[in-house]
Amino acid sequence: MPLEVLQAFRGVDLILHAGDIYIPRVLDELQDIAPVLAAEGDDDYGDTLRDERVKRKHNLTLEGHTLWLIHERWYFNKFTSQPSTKPVLQDKDDGPDIVVFGHEHRVIVQRSGDVLYVNPGSPTLLNYRRGLGSVAILNIESSDAHVAILQLNDENQPPTIVSQTNCSFQPKSTTGQQMTAEELMQLPDCELELTVAEKVLGWRFAPETLEVSDVEAVGYPQKGQNDTWCSHKRFCSDLTASLELDKAMEKLGWRYEQRPAHPGNEGFWVYGVAYSSGDYWVGLAVESPSLIRKAKCAAAILAVEGRGWQRRDS
Repeated sequence: MPLEVLQAFRGVDLILHAGDIYIPRVLDELQDIAPVLAAEGDDDYGDTLRDERVKRKHNLTLEGHTLWLIHERWYFNKFTSQPSTKPVLQDKDDGPDIVVFGHEHRVIVQRSGDVLYVNPGSPTLLNYRRGLGSVAILNIESSDAHVAILQLNDENQPPTIVSQTNCSFQPKSTTGQQMTAEELMQLPDCELELTVAEKVLGWRFAPETLEVSDVEAVGYPQKGQNDTWCSHKRFCSDLTASLELDKAMEKLGWRYEQRPAHPGNEGFWVYGVAYSSGDYWVGLAVESPSLIRKAKCAAAILAVEGRGWQRRDS
């Protein structure tokens, strides 16, 4: 790994390798700078493919935008050099806002339809010529993305910015992303805990563990509002984590209260779980005490999203 690459990436939050890794040790060297994700290249094999950071495709959600990290553009049926309508996707996933890819060893920063395509080139084999090449810095915000292509220089010279591109995105409606209390209660515990940590505690999830299916058994680190690392909290099952949720809600003006249990319409005992604030409360009723902490998570989400509020006299 050329030292110039490490110099260019110092201070970034996440490093994306778009494939053709060749030497697995490269990912470890990059990991000293920031978390690393990599796409499986057509020239990668053996130990590289067994590395948990390497996947055929990474599907990430960053700052509210969907980013695909892939190696080749064959994920798309159609790609032209001129802007066109939204590309036809072969993949069953929802379409991306940003695609980071490699394979071609040349710099590409291009908007096609609603998708921004970024190929950083290659730091060591740009245009298939050996020597110091290029990397890209991608800065994603809620409404736009900024791409800077950096030419690596030797003799202890800092990298040179050779091009910069700004891309604006249309704001996405969040209405469809809001779930009812029933839908929240049906989520897997780990996914509900992710949502609580984001909306109530203000945590940002570590990019290498964004896929919920991967974290059920091992937990996942997250970054707090002051950029310090936080360990995963199992709000749905752990008493200490559940109490931490109550404290976080208190800071937002909501006090937890568990209402007395009473028999339901069909003979089941119902447990009332609520957060109250001033003249309003948000609550759910569950039929098992084992679901109380999960119901607290759902009620907390509804409260901070401003949904499901009831007046105290109702």
